Amino acid sequence: MRARNGPLQAMVATAHTLARTVYALRTQHVPFAPERAEAHAERRRERERRNLEQRAARLGFTLLPAPRLLDQSPTHSP
Repeated sequence: MRARNGPLQAMVATAHTLARTVYALRTQHVPFAPERAEAHAERRRERERRNLEQRAARLGFTLLPAPRLLDQSPTHSP
C-alpha cells in the first residue's frame, strides 16, 4: 500500500484496521487470539496464487503447477 499511495495513507489504513479490530473485539466480547505465523503465511501464499491465476486468465493464459524436485541443491564433486 505504501508504494501505491504513500507512507501517510499507509499509516492511516493501518490505524483504521487496528481501530476496526479493537471495535469488533470490544462489541462482540471475543478474546483476542493472535494468528500463528505459519497460518498467516499459508493464507498469503494461497491469496497470491489465486491472484496470479486470475491475472493470467485475464491475459488469456492458464497456469499449470510445476513439478517439485526432491533435491534442488546443486551437487558438487570434490
